[in-house]
Amino acid sequence: MAIHLAAADGEEGLIKNHHVHVSSELTGGKVLLVHCKSKDDDLGIHNLTAGSEFTWKFKLDVWLRTTLFWCYLAPDDSHHAAFDAFDEEHYKAYEFQYHTYWIGKDDGVYVKLVDKKTDQLTYQWVDGRPGPNLLVPKWIV
Repeated sequence: MAIHLAAADGEEGLIKNHHVHVSSELTGGKVLLVHCKSKDDDLGIHNLTAGSEFTWKFKLDVWLRTTLFWCYLAPDDSHHAAFDAFDEEHYKAYEFQYHTYWIGKDDGVYVKLVDKKTDQLTYQWVDGRPGPNLLVPKWIV
């Protein structure tokens, strides 16, 4: 007996899509540089103004349990944050319910805790800006 996991366009099938949202709440007209990727997909560089958002969706690797996306964010030419934007451990810990929200603010990167209706500072900006190409998890190199 075979189970069909795929679906027609616009439908999700048995495995639901997960969505990652990255938005900017920077003040003073700053633009948030966002570069996210996985082992297989480079999602490109995006420049977000306050109130704008970059979003992507994907399905979990249900057999290997290795779904991982990481991001490099920079609020200016002197600071950055590099972090795992989605992995299954974060998903379980935060109980994201198929949506993960990251927000670049003046003091760092926040994760939105939807059920608690609050944003939690998760990564402070680090001095320096090595560039998004250095953003590769140790296990991939």
